[in-house]
Amino acid sequence: AGNCTWYVKSMRPDIGNFWGNANTWYQNAKAQGWSVGDLPKKGAVATTTQGWAGHVAYVTGVSLDQKWVTIREMNYGGLYNMNTRTVHASEFKYIYELN
Repeated sequence: AGNCTWYVKSMRPDIGNFWGNANTWYQNAKAQGWSVGDLPKKGAVATTTQGWAGHVAYVTGVSLDQKWVTIREMNYGGLYNMNTRTVHASEFKYIYELN
C-alpha cells in the first residue's frame, strides 16, 4: 500500500498480478497478451521506466488531440501521496486491456 503500483492495481483489478516494479509493467503486460501502445486512452494504465523503479498511473482523461493526458497517481512526490496532474502524453506508454 502507498505505492503507485498498489494504487493502479486498486483502480484496475483486472490487470495482472506480479508484474514487478512499475518499470517492468509494460513489458510484462505485453508478454502476457495485453494490448499496449503509445496512444493514451481513458482508463488505461500509464507507464514509464524513468527513475529507479519507474512509475505507473491511472488515466482519467485525454485531450481531444491526444497530446495531453490527465492521470491520477500515488507516490509521486512521497509515499501515500495522491495527486492528479496533466502531462504530455508522450511521457508514458500505455497498457489497455487483455487481448
